[in-house]
Amino acid sequence: MEEIIQEALSKGVEMHVAGEFHLARQLYETVIKLQPEHADANHNMGLLKLDTGHDLEALPFLQTALQADTTIAQFWLSYIKALIKLERLDEAARILDLAKESGFQGENFEKLHQSLNSSPEGGNSAGNELFNPNQTEIDLIDDTEVAKYNEEDNLKLSKKGLELINLYKDMVVNGYERTDGSKVTSTYNDFELRKFRSICKTHLQKKDIETVLDYGGGGSDWEAPNFEPSTNESAKQFFKVKDVCTYEPARNLFEKRKSDCVVCMDVLEHIHMSDVPRVVDELFSLSKKLLVVNVACYKAAAMLPTGENAHITVRSPDWWKGLIDAISINYEEVEVVLICSQTYSSGVIFETFRSGDWNETEGFSVPYNYQTFGAK
Repeated sequence: MEEIIQEALSKGVEMHVAGEFHLARQLYETVIKLQPEHADANHNMGLLKLDTGHDLEALPFLQTALQADTTIAQFWLSYIKALIKLERLDEAARILDLAKESGFQGENFEKLHQSLNSSPEGGNSAGNELFNPNQTEIDLIDDTEVAKYNEEDNLKLSKKGLELINLYKDMVVNGYERTDGSKVTSTYNDFELRKFRSICKTHLQKKDIETVLDYGGGGSDWEAPNFEPSTNESAKQFFKVKDVCTYEPARNLFEKRKSDCVVCMDVLEHIHMSDVPRVVDELFSLSKKLLVVNVACYKAAAMLPTGENAHITVRSPDWWKGLIDAISINYEEVEVVLICSQTYSSGVIFETFRSGDWNETEGFSVPYNYQTFGAK
């Protein structure tokens, strides 16, 4: 059994570093099922949860790793960094004191000590150091810094587009100002898909969707309970999907796998005009069956750090419909659900379509229909 565990853990590390998070998770789970208190597997699973934006879920794994082997410095560091990221600063300080009492010291522990003492708002740091079964360190993205957006993603954005990504990163870390003068510290954490869950559920179930890519998912947590309040179901449970990956460059989440369904909620209005066509084309290219898009057609309450409105590409629903129609002709089998919000709670939902069907009509014109929702 030990040979199986070592092989699964080594492969898990390989998949983790390669960004194949769903495979890495399966491999780590295999080890944990065989040995629930396996230190390395729990540690790496904790880091994987952090890497995929499930910070709170990381803690039990990191705690188990530390309890299983208190002699490994990295287990202490990872657990403390996760606590800091979750802004549980008193608990982080207590664990750091325990580490020092256990004889751990050095530059990394000193940095954590300085961080806790100098920055009460320093809750956005987390360790991304990954160790293989032999405790050999592998460097990953370090969330203690607002990493610059560059070769981490294969979508080539314009200079303005790259600048915007780094502004959004800044907003995630430091919050943002609103047009009314107030300050928001929790940025892009709303699960925007929730308000359209009933509409989307019909389409996801009709198309037998098993895998989803949440493109520009912000802080959306597909495994958290209460996505559907009446049943307390998570989003994965509500939509009955097996696997979800999230692409969110503002949070250093770069996992983009071609999936049965691509969901893109309140993203395109944040994209620079010169990049909009290539981003929409990528949405189609990553979708096997279904593309669900909601785009805001109104100015935001949020402001960029530059003072400009955060919705930098505001166009009419017809404009977005025309753009998406034009790009869809290269992806005839992808079904499209396009929602255009004209306020936060109202807008239009265009009739679902596949461009491949346009050639099957009797005539030549291709009309489109839509329904309104919310208050007028």
